[in-house]
This record gives sequence, C-alpha cells and structure tokens, in this order.
Amino acid sequence: MREEKKENKKKFNWAGLLVFVLLVIAGGICGMFMGKYLGETAFDAGDVGTLILYIAGALIAVYASSFIHIILHEGGHLVFGLLTGYKFSSFRIGSFMWIKKDGKTVFKRFSLAGTGGQCLMCPPDITGDKYPFFWYNVGGCLANLFFAGIALAVSFLCSGLGIFVSVLRVFAVIGIALAIVNGIPLGMGGIDNDGSNTVAIGKSPKARKAFWLMMKINEQVALGVRIKDMPEEWFELPDEDDMNNTMVSSTAVFKCNKLMDEMKFEEADKLMEELVNNKKVKMPGVYKNLLKNDIIFCELVGENKTERIEKFFDKEQKAFMKSMKKFPSVLRTGYAYFLLAKKDDAEANKVLALFDKMAKTYPNKADIDSERELLEYALKIYENIEM
Repeated sequence: MREEKKENKKKFNWAGLLVFVLLVIAGGICGMFMGKYLGETAFDAGDVGTLILYIAGALIAVYASSFIHIILHEGGHLVFGLLTGYKFSSFRIGSFMWIKKDGKTVFKRFSLAGTGGQCLMCPPDITGDKYPFFWYNVGGCLANLFFAGIALAVSFLCSGLGIFVSVLRVFAVIGIALAIVNGIPLGMGGIDNDGSNTVAIGKSPKARKAFWLMMKINEQVALGVRIKDMPEEWFELPDEDDMNNTMVSSTAVFKCNKLMDEMKFEEADKLMEELVNNKKVKMPGVYKNLLKNDIIFCELVGENKTERIEKFFDKEQKAFMKSMKKFPSVLRTGYAYFLLAKKDDAEANKVLALFDKMAKTYPNKADIDSERELLEYALKIYENIEM
C-alpha cells in the first residue's frame, strides 16, 4: 500500500499545476485591466447590451493576444534560428503549416496535441562538441518578452487612450505568461517545453548530438526521404545510463521508428517494450504513448494476443489516441485494431477513409508512404485469416 501511494505521489502533475496557477494569475491580471476599463465605461452606461458587448470585446482581446503571441513565439524561433546558422524547414500555427518542398514553400495541414505551433529548421553542421542550440530554443520566449515589453511601454506612454491601454497591458501580461510557461523547464501535455529542451541539450555533447540528429532526421523526412533509407549510424542505440536525458532517449525512439519502417516488427516490439518499461529511460510522454501505439500494432500483426493488446491499450492510451486521432501512425494502428482484433472491416474502412483524407494535406509524403505499407501489411494478414 505504501509503495502504491509513493508511486501515485510521483505521478502527480506538478508541472500542470504550476502552469494552471500561472495562467490563473495572468487571467486575473488581465481581468483587472479590462475590468478597470469596463468600470469606467460600460457599467457607467447602464446598458446591459453595451456591457455584454464590452465583455465580449475583452474576451476577444485576450484570445487575439494569445494567438498573436503564438505567432511571435514561433517567429522568434525562426529568426534566432536563421541568425545562428539554421535554415527554414517548416512553420506551423495551430493546424496551419507552411513547409519547404523542392525549393518552394507550400501550405499543408497538420496538428499536434499539446502544441499551439512549431517552427522546425534544417540544422547547421555539428563541429566536435560545439553546436548552436541555445538561441534557437529560447528565441520564442525572448520574442514574447520583447513584444510584451514594447506593449507595456506604449501603454504607459499613451495612458489616456482608454480601451487601447487596457488591450496593450493584456497583450503584455499574456506575452510574459507564455514566456514563463515555455521558459521554465516543464513537461506539458506529454511534450517538453523550450526550457526543458534547452536544459536537456546543454547537459552533454551526447545530448547536443541527439538534438542535431532529431533536426536532421526531420529535415530528411521533409525532403521525402524514408527513415529506413537514412544512414544507419544516425540510429545507434545510446547507453542506458545516458537515456535519463530526454534528448538522448529520442535517438532510441527514432531507432524504433526505423525498425518499424523496415518492417522488423519483432525487433522493434522488443526494443519498444524495453524503453517503455525501463524506469531509467526518461522521455516525453508523447514519445512513450507513440511507442505503445506501435507495440499494439506489432502485437496485432504478430501473435495477436488479446491480453497483451489490452495491457498497452489501457485507458490512458485510449485517451492519447483520441487526442491524436488524425496522426498517421495512430490511424494505422486503429485500422489494424478493427481488422485483426475486432474483425470489423466496416469500422476499419471508416478509419482508412479518415487516413486517406488526412493524407491529402499531411506535410510529409515519406511518413504517408511508410504508413500505407503498414496498412497494406495489416490488410494482407486479415485476408489470409479470412481465407
């Protein structure tokens, strides 16, 4: 019983609580600024309709400020990346994504649960132990702070402009809050923030090499190269002792992805289960859940044991897969699950239709080609069973 309580205590989401508290404080300050203006205008008007209109305007100001700061944040990564030797690869806000293909920037659709945006870049060459990672990673937070500071300064210089001043101060508060939430090393929604990444990369040359590999692999995938066709030396397994660093453990995750693309399911399954169960291995929650997703697929196309599928397809994993319902590998596993576990080809075909729809706007053809092969593999197994 004591062990169980200790385990539950470890699992308490302190990062989530801290983020919640910070956002509540920021929301309270924003409410104070907008409330001051409402008290001086809308309440004095004595008109309920006018009051509702002003409150709606206040909420729009908060939402618009948040959206603009997301753009500024990702723009900060882009600018500081370019200044330190990186090249543009992709820029995403929400599900709207611009990616460089064949020398042209094209529009695609892609979203990742737990992120409001993402700026990925092609990395410069790594020289020995030196690699420019700091400014690229903190550039987003610096951009939020810079523009928040400008807004705050202008609000004091133009103190007699009523609602304009309140909006500027709301904009400043949200920018500072986002910079703090992204800058303090935290794992949020299963994804490490900029602060966590910066700390992890800075800990060792191996972590810096792992970050370079992550960016390089992403660059090659964007160029249409399948992960199975990339250099083998990029996917050497790190030592177990080094995988207490989230950046280093990502190398092992990419090794699993390569094995899946090569259809070496037994080897991939064994390695993925070792990584998921090894408490010494520290990795972002999203990676762990994606590994579980692939373990389920390997079991489905392998021995297809119900008890093992249910072990990994637990409540937490179902919630994750629901949140990532448009992600290629999640749809692929869902398709295989309905075919091979449920023997329900009608539901499987619905998932396949969702996959086809997603594939039309998905940014990386290499990923889609890989997942289609796995979909076809699952279908062949199902057809052989039916025969």
